[in-house]
Amino acid sequence: MRLNDDALARAVFFLSTTESRSKLYRLLQYSAKFSRWSLLQLWELDPKASKHTESKSRQLQLQSKTRADWRYWIVASLSRAELVFGDARRLFRFLQFLEMADLYRQVQEPMRAVRVLRRLRILCFFFFYLTENYVVLHTRVLGVSPREPRMRRLRRSCNGFWLLSILLAFPLDHMMHRGTLLSTAKKFLDLPVAYIGLSGVRVSDGLFGALGLASAQIGVVSCWLDAMTKFQQQHSKRLAADVA
Repeated sequence: MRLNDDALARAVFFLSTTESRSKLYRLLQYSAKFSRWSLLQLWELDPKASKHTESKSRQLQLQSKTRADWRYWIVASLSRAELVFGDARRLFRFLQFLEMADLYRQVQEPMRAVRVLRRLRILCFFFFYLTENYVVLHTRVLGVSPREPRMRRLRRSCNGFWLLSILLAFPLDHMMHRGTLLSTAKKFLDLPVAYIGLSGVRVSDGLFGALGLASAQIGVVSCWLDAMTKFQQQHSKRLAADVA
């Protein structure tokens, strides 16, 4: 089988970076969130009841007596899937603030405005990852409740850094002539998601899930296209080396 036609090789190459896996897990996270909301609306279930059932999912799996029990079990499973893939994204980004610190030192654009904006955006990501790591460490390792006021404030600050990085990306893309239709659409979809996370405004899970899902789909497609371009380049180099 030629490497160029090997779907498995392409998939492995795509998943070989933290960014690719993070985007894929984000897609799965928001797919679970939006699917859960859709099923709640379709089956007219009580979201609070589904949360109650989540704590007894194993019992329901073994002793499901009614059709409604199975519905609640499915909804609870989607809730757990959303949490699992959300945690997976955060774990893959653990200590990534160190990468941002190194990237900050490497900014050497000749235009001063571009250089300043790039460094500001990298700083946003640095504090985003650093704050997120702090929250993950305290809530997942030290057992601090995610509902604790300090943890809520820190999560909001994460979204604030994310929102600022999105806003900085617009002038940067214009100055560096690098913006594409897909990347611009993704930024416009991410803006309300980041703002909702920062402000704490309560919105429908359907709206929030739809925005996140659309953004995640664009992110995966863009990342896949970039990965396949690099894959083809590496494959061409291997062929040239074999011929030589």
